Amino acid sequence: MYLDILVKLTIGLAALLVVIRLLGKKELAQLTPYDFIYTIVLGGILEESLFDEKIKITHFLFAIALWAILLFLIEKAAKQWNP
Repeated sequence: MYLDILVKLTIGLAALLVVIRLLGKKELAQLTPYDFIYTIVLGGILEESLFDEKIKITHFLFAIALWAILLFLIEKAAKQWNP
């Protein structure tokens, strides 16, 4: 059980850092309310996967990837409609 949590936490934090870097996020002082909300959701996804033994690491990685894709598409759409 503890080893499973350690593995999930390590992989989860690495995945979160990769997603945040890929999306090109700024310093904390420059975050918009939208950026703050999605960061909280990413943390919530990690938290739920850590303490629920039914959630496998592959499910967590899929959820993070899906959330990152949705954020990317929303940001692209926002830039297109708001020049």
